[in-house]
Amino acid sequence: PWLIVLGTLVGATNFFIRAVRWKYLLQPLKQVRVFMLFKAVCIGFMAITLIPGRVGEFIRAWVLARREGMKTSPVFATVGVERVLDGRALIVCLSVTLLFFRRGSEAGSESAKIMSQIERFSSYGTAVMAVLLLGMVLVIWKPLLAGRLTEMFFFFLPARWRAKLVSVATSF
Repeated sequence: PWLIVLGTLVGATNFFIRAVRWKYLLQPLKQVRVFMLFKAVCIGFMAITLIPGRVGEFIRAWVLARREGMKTSPVFATVGVERVLDGRALIVCLSVTLLFFRRGSEAGSESAKIMSQIERFSSYGTAVMAVLLLGMVLVIWKPLLAGRLTEMFFFFLPARWRAKLVSVATSF
């Protein structure tokens, strides 16, 4: 029973820290109480647990936007920023870890091959996160340019869908 209590406390602390972090990301949009953010985070993670595909990330943004009378698209954008920052943190942790584990691998061994594959995929992840980070900076500083690039990138979609994506990109 004490493990259940400890796990619940750790989980609640995790959700509280996420709510505080989200508060800082939402500050340019609106001042939102941490308690309201905590409730939205809890609802989102409940949905993540029950529904596949991390739908809870969208649900928590939708719940907050609806309860606080905010536009949904910018609130979704803050969730996207969180995911990119979390991804960058994971890549940094992985890179630091690889520095320590690489030393123990003998050249030509199976573990050395696995480590080189991990390093390669880590490089791919770093590149993807860098592109996403640059995309976020572009959307923040040049939203009209981001809209034009979105329209060019999704040229193959029907005009109605492209227009919606451009609208989302410029309102982020």
